[in-house]
This record gives sequence, C-alpha cells and structure tokens, in this order.
Amino acid sequence: MIDDQYLMEISGGDNTIYLELIQEFIKVSQQDLAQFIIALKAQKKQALQQLTHRFIGSAQLLGLTELIQCSQAFENDLSTLSDQAMQRQGQGLYQLINQAITQAQSLYDKASLI
Repeated sequence: MIDDQYLMEISGGDNTIYLELIQEFIKVSQQDLAQFIIALKAQKKQALQQLTHRFIGSAQLLGLTELIQCSQAFENDLSTLSDQAMQRQGQGLYQLINQAITQAQSLYDKASLI
C-alpha cells in the first residue's frame, strides 16, 4: 500500500528524511487509531470525522491511495450511517489503517538496515 519509490522521491533520496517520514506516519497513525476505536465505540461522529481528516492527510503525504479513498468514503457516509453500519464500515477502515501501519513499519525496519 505504501509506495516505497514515492517516499524515496519526496525525501530526495535522503535516508534520514525517508525514515523520518515513515516513523512519523507510524507514530501518529497508531495514536490516532487508538482514538478512532474509542470514538467508534462511543459513536462520536465529530471525533471520527476529525480523525478521518488526519488519516487522509497522512495518507496523502505518503501516497496511500486506497487508504485515502476508504477514509473519504467513510467520512462522506458518516452523517448517514446507522450504528451497525458505522461499526462495520469503521472496522473496515481500522483494518486498512492497521495494514498501512504494518507495511510502514516493515519499510522503516528495512530502511534502517541501509
């Protein structure tokens, strides 16, 4: 999901910047993901909307097209979602974000060895 070549391009080939980009995404996304689950369980639509905006911003920085599309769809549907639909769609977004974090961690670990 994370385009390694894209990250290398925006970091100008500088491994330090490359690692900082990935590490920042991992840190912020893990914090936001924990808050996302709390807000999802409490059905706090405003908090979910704010966190979704942050996910979209992080995803845009790293070129995560699938995550951007899923986050935008979730945000667009947020006001109309029933509780069960919100839980189901929120869990799907949660899994997608978790996948991105896992892949980012793998890239970070790989890049750290260079």
